[in-house]
Amino acid sequence: MKKVFFVSREFPFHLVIYPGSGPEFGRSYGWPIATVDEIGEQDADALVIENRLRESDVSRLDRFLAEPARRRPPLFLKVSDPEMPLSNDVGVRWILAQRDRPGVHFLSVYEPRGPLADALRGLRVSRVVRAPYPYERRREVDRAVAERRRRLFLSGARSRRLYPSRSALVRRRAWNPILRAAVARLRHPGYPDLGATPRHDVVREKYVDLAARHTHFFLDPSRYGVELMKYVECAYAGCVPLGELPTSLEPIAGGAFVRWNGSTLSLLRELRGSSEGMRAAAQRYRETMRAARDPRVLDAEVDRQLAIVLR
Repeated sequence: MKKVFFVSREFPFHLVIYPGSGPEFGRSYGWPIATVDEIGEQDADALVIENRLRESDVSRLDRFLAEPARRRPPLFLKVSDPEMPLSNDVGVRWILAQRDRPGVHFLSVYEPRGPLADALRGLRVSRVVRAPYPYERRREVDRAVAERRRRLFLSGARSRRLYPSRSALVRRRAWNPILRAAVARLRHPGYPDLGATPRHDVVREKYVDLAARHTHFFLDPSRYGVELMKYVECAYAGCVPLGELPTSLEPIAGGAFVRWNGSTLSLLRELRGSSEGMRAAAQRYRETMRAARDPRVLDAEVDRQLAIVLR
């Protein structure tokens, strides 16, 4: 089934701090990329629209949707953040306003949770297709355990409300000298694509390379239990995954994941484990994510879901 992925020509995707948004998301699935202003010129079975839109994109999409649904390919509007309905962004507001519009559906990177799940609950015409972040082998970093620091790599935004586990570890690390020695923290860089001044430039390939200089990677799925991109980035870095799994990966990666109970002593024991044990654990997780999030497997699953929606 042919899908074309549409992005805004005006949005500064080169400033986005991770490759899970914009053209790179579509390319990771192997889908052709076009800009929203070209939407009437593409022949496809389904048109997928990136959610970072400008006012000009919204106007173009409105003109496209003014055509009867039978005369145009179905649209699948990309959604992700569980708290999207709380946003005042023009593109996000437009996307959520299209619920149950004929020929309009949604493509969700995460399992819909929180306010987003509430917004999509009770759809009568529109449907939701799931499309997780694909695993791209070209992003892998290979580094021997002996070349890594025996520390837990911790990164991301600090928010008690959104990331309770991560926030708790940051707070404990602040007053516990043992944890400061065991946990290496990288602060969130901010969002330059939204106009913020970046705190640092350790993003994308630099981010994975820095993580790969540590043996372990702390993972938490936010309060909503979703599969953030960090779960594939940990495998790219070849680190041992430690923390909490999202519900989507429980049946898939549960056996390749180190669940941490928050104990400093248990963390120290983990970091003092054998090099071979760490190497095997990291490789087991990488192989699990390679298979479970293989772009070809995911694309075939998207096709299966599309066939159900469009039949």
